[in-house]
Amino acid sequence: MAAIGGFADAFFLYFEDFDLSLRAAAAGRLAYVPSVRIVHHGGHAARKGLRHVFLFVGSAMTFFGRHGWRWA
Repeated sequence: MAAIGGFADAFFLYFEDFDLSLRAAAAGRLAYVPSVRIVHHGGHAARKGLRHVFLFVGSAMTFFGRHGWRWA
């Protein structure tokens, strides 16, 4: 994790996992392990209103600004 710098401070709440995954893939080899299960017991942020829509859009702009606007 130290080699890729961990989660980037530029992201708040959304897209930080996508950013970390792309940087990890660029730094080395990723493995798919189907037996691993991750469960997110989140706070239902999507239901919290317009503020979260703006946070999502802001993080999306940061993410695509860094990684490009490719659709495929």
